[in-house]
Amino acid sequence: MKTTILFLIFLFFSIFVVAQEVSTSVETPELTRTNIVKFLPINLYFNDISFEYEHKYSQHNSFFVGLGIPSNKPFASKVFGSGTTDTNDMLGIMSIMGAWRHYMRHHLKPVGLYVSPYFKYQRFSMHVTENKNIGTPMYYNEIIKADGSTVNAGLQFGTQFLIAKRVCIDLYLSGVEIGLANLTGVMTTTTTTDPTVMTKIKKNVDDFVSGLPPFMGNKFAVAQSSNQINIKASSVPYPWYRMGISIGFAF
Repeated sequence: MKTTILFLIFLFFSIFVVAQEVSTSVETPELTRTNIVKFLPINLYFNDISFEYEHKYSQHNSFFVGLGIPSNKPFASKVFGSGTTDTNDMLGIMSIMGAWRHYMRHHLKPVGLYVSPYFKYQRFSMHVTENKNIGTPMYYNEIIKADGSTVNAGLQFGTQFLIAKRVCIDLYLSGVEIGLANLTGVMTTTTTTDPTVMTKIKKNVDDFVSGLPPFMGNKFAVAQSSNQINIKASSVPYPWYRMGISIGFAF
């Protein structure tokens, strides 16, 4: 609910500003290329097919919205690496983003250095089934299911330019972001040759949580049953650094 309210406030503010700017703008031929549809290739690595739409409504300002579509593809080899065999996994990330952008350069086209505050909402879902080696001859079959969401606010610095009048390159040079994350996860073992394997897994999870800064670790609750470990985290604050590139078409 809080995310929806923030997004509506941001949307209404953007519409109001656009109306004010359009009412005082001067028609020129260059205004025919103030819209850009962009694709973010780096996000494919995180199983997120991301697009953005930007509209420049004055000589210095624009607004844009972004949408990430989950691709639901394997990811465990990127995270777990060696020691994982017979893995069947899936991860998908959905995202919605809204931003206002201010260009430093006085230009009707959407080009030049810029600063951009933004809001972003993400949801993810993952599933992993694997045979894990924790020391010969100890193996266990593990099923991990997790769902979560994040609400983020950030400030992006970057530069954008056009190639051959229509092709747009947007470089996200440096961005700082703060987020709040909610997570629910279940780790289940179905086969094992070691009766103490659940205790070992629980200790690994506890060690990970205790290694986090207190303002993050204190938000986690970890519980163990006969063959399951339940993890829940609410409103976990975390910092993030945003870099990247998008390629678009201007019209």
